[in-house]
Amino acid sequence: MPCISPGVWNANTLTCNCSASTPYLNANGNCVSCSAPQFWNCKTKQCMSCPNTFEYNSTLKRCVCPINKPFQTFNNTCVPCDPTHWDSRNRKCVVCTSDQVFDPKQVQCTCLSSKPYLAANGSCIICNLPQVWDVGNSACHTPCSANTHFDTISLQCISCPNSFVYDTILLKCKCPDSTPNLNSAGICVNCQPPQSWN
Repeated sequence: MPCISPGVWNANTLTCNCSASTPYLNANGNCVSCSAPQFWNCKTKQCMSCPNTFEYNSTLKRCVCPINKPFQTFNNTCVPCDPTHWDSRNRKCVVCTSDQVFDPKQVQCTCLSSKPYLAANGSCIICNLPQVWDVGNSACHTPCSANTHFDTISLQCISCPNSFVYDTILLKCKCPDSTPNLNSAGICVNCQPPQSWN
């Protein structure tokens, strides 16, 4: 029985088989070949390609990250990375700047002692005297003079209104214990016995 080209007659099985040059039979019944880097998918009966940055592993019969980019990120991209700098939990490569050193225990970059503070923009800085480090705002600021405090909103030294004191625990201005009541004029006052605050 003749075979339709490019099929090859198999006398043992008495069937037409695909030739070595076009070894795969696709869903339409045609013999085809896959050009590298494509590979044959026997389930879908078609040639397929691995996603960008991946390569096909014929032993595992699946797409894998290549040796030069062995790590797979959450967005399914293969990337190169020093194995000791790979954050497997967040699936990303931790890259330190020249003024940072990698901390393998925390799997993160830390600032060198010469520039010990990590600023809000991600750079390591040092606070030059008389400046001090503000942990809450990740920035250097000049210490405030007497009777003023650092305002974390305006990032400036400001004074409390008259009759108020600054509470270093609550981090806000309040009436002092000696005059604990705020009247309608916005002034802290104290009621003398037999008066009471209303």
